[in-house]
Amino acid sequence: MFNSVKRYLKRSQAEHLAEHAESPWLRDYAAKLPLDRRAKLRDLRFVAIDIETTGLDARIHEILSIGTVDIEGFQIRSESARQWWVKPRGRIEAQSVNIHGITESQLANAPYIEEIVPEVMAHLSGAVLLAHNALIERDFLAAAIWQVEDVKVPFTMADTLVLERAKLFRQNIPINRFALQLDTVMQRYNLLQDRSHDALSDALGCAQVALALFAHTKMRSQLDLRAIQWC
Repeated sequence: MFNSVKRYLKRSQAEHLAEHAESPWLRDYAAKLPLDRRAKLRDLRFVAIDIETTGLDARIHEILSIGTVDIEGFQIRSESARQWWVKPRGRIEAQSVNIHGITESQLANAPYIEEIVPEVMAHLSGAVLLAHNALIERDFLAAAIWQVEDVKVPFTMADTLVLERAKLFRQNIPINRFALQLDTVMQRYNLLQDRSHDALSDALGCAQVALALFAHTKMRSQLDLRAIQWC
């Protein structure tokens, strides 16, 4: 019952934005939001996304980089790979630099977040989003859109961390604090990662993990969005 209400509210929100949003990119995004939960995965366009930030709290921290890569027909479209750099208004603390290696001097000539949101969202239009630990990507995207348009936007997302955790649970494999980290998951599937905590590299890693998860599922050609949807 609760999930039915959530789906109804999400559809109503998307329909309202598609008709009444001021910005053309937001109207287009809302109008094309994938809402058919019975849509076959093989027919959907996915965009794997990763966001590097100054911290983990979207209410106070800022986006520094966004990386994306498309999946269509269970194939990664490498030519679709995109990366955006973002200049923060606040400081990048040393502990953040130690994680992702992004410094303030590197972003001195980068655009502010409000300058790239329309382009990013136009690229995401019509796609199911894939992320590893998707709560971070969802919250930072939502905060960025709120900053530009002062509206809450629905997303259709799948989380490879949630899917991998469910798979390990079904297989009775113990899950420790490192088991679901992206680099650990990639090693489990014998996948190579270029560089961790780089937005584009992690987006590609997420895409590879998603395809590995789909490949380990029987009758993958018959899978629909209900099998993987997180929000």
